[in-house]
This record gives sequence, C-alpha cells and structure tokens, in this order.
Amino acid sequence: GSIGLHTTVEDMLKYLRYHLDESNRIVKASHQAFFDTPYHFSIGYYWNILRKGNTMVYRHHGGIYGMQNWLIIYPEHQLGLSILTNVSFQDTSEILEKVAEEICHQIIKNQPQERDIRKDDGKK
Repeated sequence: GSIGLHTTVEDMLKYLRYHLDESNRIVKASHQAFFDTPYHFSIGYYWNILRKGNTMVYRHHGGIYGMQNWLIIYPEHQLGLSILTNVSFQDTSEILEKVAEEICHQIIKNQPQERDIRKDDGKK
C-alpha cells in the first residue's frame, strides 16, 4: 500500500456529517481559528477557515501522487462536500476549489428559505 490516509467515500461522508454538528464541543474547538494568513483565510486545527459574507466556511485540500481531495463545509447551511479525483497535475487543487465552491454556491442558492413564523400573519 501507499503512504497516507486510507478511507472510503462512506467514511468521508460520516466525517463531513460529524463536522456539521457544531453543538459538539470537539467540532466547535476544531473550527476555531488560531491565526490569520495573508491569503484571506485563517488556520484552525485542521481547516482553512474563511468568512463569505456572514457565512463561515471550513476547507481542506490534500492528496498524494495521482489523487486529490477537496473538503468544504458550510455548517450554517448543513452542507458538506468532498470531491475526490484520480488525477493530480499542477492546477488540480485550484480547479477542485472552484468546482467545490460553485457546487456549494448552487446548492445554497437553491435551498428553500426558512419562513419566519413570527412575521407570518396567515396571508398568502
């Protein structure tokens, strides 16, 4: 076998689900930023952390020769995405980042808006 982390798609989905639960004190701690970078994001335990408007985003990229993975989590939208690819060339990480962000943007844009029942007067 090769060096590195060995996992399955099912395990990645469990991991993403785990990190969407910010009521978990371990998850909450892992989402804390330790320091800012000059690249418009902060560094946490495992995540690159950035704010898009009022939304926190947690991202991580990694891979080995011949494969790469991009993880992105939007806890406020209960959205997590992992993109795995079996190619690895100079621009792979940038392409995966753009694809992941666009997929998440489209999903968030098309999520039904929650209705504030305090303002609902029963009229349609």
